[in-house]
Amino acid sequence: MDDENKINATFIVEILGKPKEHVKESLDNLIGKINDEKGVMIVEKTVHEPRELEIKEEKSEKPQIKDKLFTSFAEIEANFENINSLLFVVFNYMPSNVEINNPETFVFKNSYLGELLTGIILRLHKYDEVTKKVVQDNAILENKLRMLGEYVKEKGLEIKEEKKEGGESKEREEERGGEKKEESTSA
Repeated sequence: MDDENKINATFIVEILGKPKEHVKESLDNLIGKINDEKGVMIVEKTVHEPRELEIKEEKSEKPQIKDKLFTSFAEIEANFENINSLLFVVFNYMPSNVEINNPETFVFKNSYLGELLTGIILRLHKYDEVTKKVVQDNAILENKLRMLGEYVKEKGLEIKEEKKEGGESKEREEERGGEKKEESTSA
C-alpha cells in the first residue's frame, strides 16, 4: 500500500445477537473479513467484551423479544488504499462511526467524484428496493395472520400462547413428555 496515497481512518463496528460467545466469535470473524478486503489493512483494534442488552418494555400489540441479547463493538484503525476501498468497507460493513485521520484534505477530479456519487446512489437505490420489498412482504404476512385469526375466532378454536423458557408450549411439552415416558419404559 503506497503510504503517500493511503487513507487512515478509525471506525466502530457493532454486533448484536445471542449467545454471548457467538457474539464475540462473530465480531472477531467480521474484523478478519474486513482485514481480508482488497486495499484494507487493519493497523489497530480494540474489541470490547459482549454485554447483555437492556430492553425496555414497551406497550405494543406486536410481539416483544424476551430472550437475552448481547451486544459488543470494536474500535478499528485501518489504512485504505484509496477512497473506493474505504467506501466499500463503509457500505458493506456499515460501521456506526467513521473518523478520517489522514489525509487532512482530499483533491478529486470532478469525473472521479461523479463516479463515487453514482456508485453511492446505485447502492442507495438497491437498499430502497430491498426495503420496499420487505415492507410489502411484511404487510402481506400481517394480513394473512389477521385473516387466520379471524378464521380461528369464527370456528371457535382457541390458541394458547403460553410458552416456557425453552420456547416450546407447555401443551406440546406435555405431549412430548408422555411420548418420552412411553419410549423410556419400552427400552
